[in-house]
Amino acid sequence: MRKEKVIDKRIFEELCAMACTEQDICGVLGVSTPTLLKFCKKEYGRTFKEIYPVLSVRARVSLRKAQFESAMKGNARMLIWLGKQYLGQSEHPKQNNEQENDLYSEVDKILSEYD
Repeated sequence: MRKEKVIDKRIFEELCAMACTEQDICGVLGVSTPTLLKFCKKEYGRTFKEIYPVLSVRARVSLRKAQFESAMKGNARMLIWLGKQYLGQSEHPKQNNEQENDLYSEVDKILSEYD
């Protein structure tokens, strides 16, 4: 009978926190997918698909933080991209909308404080 490989929980969680894929995690840990799935069930009482989103949230938060920091330092491309993602902005703004124009003026005022 083959001895089951031991998975280091800390390394597993770090790999998840870097948004590594299941295949990447198995490769780094030197285990098969079934071994990884058994580990997740034993260690967390959940499947890999259930635990991965919980453990990988740090990657998304870190990336989002870096994007916002880059934008706030004046990265124009990042400011535009975040504006499109979070503010619904587009390349073709709507015409004749006073509220929207007021909002753009307010945003310009806030951004000018960072110059």
